[in-house]
Amino acid sequence: MILGICELMQPIAAGYDFNNEKYPRVFNWMQRVKNETQPYFDQAHLFPMKMRATLLQTNRQSKL
Repeated sequence: MILGICELMQPIAAGYDFNNEKYPRVFNWMQRVKNETQPYFDQAHLFPMKMRATLLQTNRQSKL
């Protein structure tokens, strides 16, 4: 369970926009795992998600 969600979080942290409409079962599973592992999930993914925000902001600015 933990290993699986960490593998899925890597492309998300790199800027991939996960389509929850296309993969609703995976999205729901991810939400359940996140809820069950709080607050540790957020602590473990704090730095990668900050990198994602920076990456997405940089991409938006370079397109302008």
